[in-house]
Amino acid sequence: MGGLVGALKPALATRKGLWLGWSGRSVPGTLWYGALSFSIDAEASPALAWVDLPEYWHEKYYKGFCNGELWPLLHTLPERARLTEEEWACYVRANAAFADVATALVGAATPIWVHDYHFFLLARALRRRHHRGPTCEPSRARAGQFADKGGLLTSSA
Repeated sequence: MGGLVGALKPALATRKGLWLGWSGRSVPGTLWYGALSFSIDAEASPALAWVDLPEYWHEKYYKGFCNGELWPLLHTLPERARLTEEEWACYVRANAAFADVATALVGAATPIWVHDYHFFLLARALRRRHHRGPTCEPSRARAGQFADKGGLLTSSA
């Protein structure tokens, strides 16, 4: 275990936090409207919650907008980005659905750490659902305008 998980797991466990993310599995369908279902393992340390993405979202949100558009832009490869309205709409909907799940799992004043470019719109979506706790978005490049705190990870020479 290394990287982000290695750094955050002890802090989340100590603070009795909850890790919410994608399970890595896809399920048939589009789920354009309606709630995204989630599972939780409250006995884990830290507690773990996850969602399975509808296949359509895996294609349009995850592989499409996140990895086909945002990843190249954030890694100085703008010529590889391919912007589509369909993928953008799915990105907006997926962030809203994750906000629905997060607000179902934590109290309205609970601090939420939002990590990665897959969730640039999550802090805004949480606010629209009356979440009033602080949010932190380390990739402030695009989402910082909606988060309470932000930062950008860079390498120093």
